[in-house]
Amino acid sequence: MSITVTSIPILLLSEIVPELTGAIKYHKCSEASNKHYMEINFNTIIINKTVLLKTLIEHNAQNIVEKNDKILCDFENYYLEFFRDDDQKPYKLKISCCEQKNIKEFVNNISSQYTINTQEASYNKIKERLKEQNLEIEDEEVFEDNTIVLTVNLE
Repeated sequence: MSITVTSIPILLLSEIVPELTGAIKYHKCSEASNKHYMEINFNTIIINKTVLLKTLIEHNAQNIVEKNDKILCDFENYYLEFFRDDDQKPYKLKISCCEQKNIKEFVNNISSQYTINTQEASYNKIKERLKEQNLEIEDEEVFEDNTIVLTVNLE
């Protein structure tokens, strides 16, 4: 007898249109420029702190600091603050910057990499648990959309 387990990638950051939520706050960036400082808030479904940190490191985020229930870092022209009030709830993301240039692309890139890292962590955990229970993987298949199908021998 065999069982098949499927791991399907999921979108892990859900964007809120900040203009509709009133989340953009404008401040002078510096006296010498006409740029404006903005804070843009996003809801995420990022739960795993370890995977989030790995993702930030892989994206070459700088000055990564864990402070209380927050993860703070710099990425190019952005200052990122991941925070949450409850360990069981997803992180929220506040991006502070002087220009809104490429923010959606940045959020999509972080989302994609976090998805890959989460799937990798889940895959490794499944394999580890199967090994602990002396179960053997009969077949492993990875599809173009990164879906992984494991067939496990239960006998």
